[in-house]
Amino acid sequence: MRTLHVVEAPGGGVGAFVNMLASELENQFGTESILVVAPDQQSEVFKDVSPSRLLLFSAAKRSSIKSRIQFAKAIVVACRAHQPNIIHLHSSFAGGVGRLLKAMGLVRGKVVYCAHGWAFSMKVSAGKRKILEIAERFLSLFCDRIIAISEHDYKEARKVGISQELLRLVKNGVKAESHTPLAAEWSTSQLRVLFAGRLDRQKGFDVLVNAIGDAAADFSVRVAGAALAGQPVEVDTPEHFQMLGWLSSSELTAQIRACDVLVVPSRWEGFGLIAVEAMRAGKAVVASDVGGLREIVCSGRTGLLVSPENSGSLRAALYDLDRVRCEIMGQAGHERFCSEFQFQRVVEQTVAVYREVLG
Repeated sequence: MRTLHVVEAPGGGVGAFVNMLASELENQFGTESILVVAPDQQSEVFKDVSPSRLLLFSAAKRSSIKSRIQFAKAIVVACRAHQPNIIHLHSSFAGGVGRLLKAMGLVRGKVVYCAHGWAFSMKVSAGKRKILEIAERFLSLFCDRIIAISEHDYKEARKVGISQELLRLVKNGVKAESHTPLAAEWSTSQLRVLFAGRLDRQKGFDVLVNAIGDAAADFSVRVAGAALAGQPVEVDTPEHFQMLGWLSSSELTAQIRACDVLVVPSRWEGFGLIAVEAMRAGKAVVASDVGGLREIVCSGRTGLLVSPENSGSLRAALYDLDRVRCEIMGQAGHERFCSEFQFQRVVEQTVAVYREVLG
């Protein structure tokens, strides 16, 4: 089995997922069995993939026509060099370009597509949502299977008319920690609150800023991430927020292990991989009651679900927590991770989709 994995913007959960999946497939089927097409500026995301199995393209200006042409060329070159049985497209942009290339006969191989959260689920105008829905229905004609990463994404796809014959549900997950992680120092008597992700509108960083406000005496807040893509959020970050920027996976894991609670105030979310990473580390999660997050967090047991875009609701939830309650919720979250979100299950189900497609 030879698989080609195509990702155009690997920062965040999509990159982490592709790194895990490609490295597991490499271990299972051999180094020559996989190839990953990805932007050169974020090659460090794929730390577990053999360097020889990365085909990098220049994406200095992501929105430029030149960058998009280089992306399409990289896919065609990769298909000719690797001759994959399976072309696995990750996220909407890669899915759009890859399936158009398939429609034009420029790539060969069975196409499996995963949106990692539908573009039409974004908070956009009704007109733009309709255009995105039509685009997904049309492009679905040029792939062999579509993987939904949550029940929410599966149901959303069916609502907009994507064929049930194409859809397969493979709930997301993460690997168990296989080595002793780095340690991060975070000494304070305050509740240690961590935000991790892009500083854009989707991830709701502004909701967290407004929720914490001037409560520097009650909460110690760290932010792991930076603006990357999507809809930028305009907000004045409080001086008492500690901005860490983008971290390596091991550095991020260290920060998660050092916090009391992870906050995921997303406006929309196909799944929410970072919430599972926190549960793996035995940490409580406070998240918006949206999309796949409501399938991850058991409110009142492994964390708390709050109204989306509601700073008051998030603030109240954080004030409702203390370290003892966070520890109890974190332990329950770890048990849920072990039973529901192990990555080996994801690999097995994904390979089953590949085998089904290949017949």
